[in-house]
Amino acid sequence: MTCKQRFSLILAFCYSALLLMTENCPLSHKIVDDCGNVGLLWNCSGLNISKLPTAIPSELDELENGTVTLDLSFNLFSNLTEETFQQIAAYSNVTSVILHHNYITKIENKTFRKLSNLCSLDVSFTLLEKSKIDADAFSNLDNLKILRIHRNNFQGPKIISNPQYKHGI
Repeated sequence: MTCKQRFSLILAFCYSALLLMTENCPLSHKIVDDCGNVGLLWNCSGLNISKLPTAIPSELDELENGTVTLDLSFNLFSNLTEETFQQIAAYSNVTSVILHHNYITKIENKTFRKLSNLCSLDVSFTLLEKSKIDADAFSNLDNLKILRIHRNNFQGPKIISNPQYKHGI
């Protein structure tokens, strides 16, 4: 086998491993989210993904009483839309979504609409501007208690003044 063939084989192996990693977000047990809910952590952090993995862990189907924290931090998410979370909309036990340190530039109307049990959302340390957050971006989030949205490209006064949220901007 020539050096060039070995290099090609190694490169193909590394690429396959990278593809496998991006589709494989492990679940860990017994995590307490920011709202005090006990459940699982679905850790998709740091995988250089820009959309949810297509492989949803089978344990989510079997989860009855616990909750799920979805960690998507340190990835490549940019424009959040209603379709962003479409795949996990059927899982009503998602209570926390972590999106800090992404490249988020826009949050469209009804992005989190189907995540009705969401109590904690972190979109801090992104590239958001207040003019790029649609008016109904956070609609239907009656259970949202914690919204982390600091360290973005905001100018001027607070953009969210809903008194039910623990943390503002």
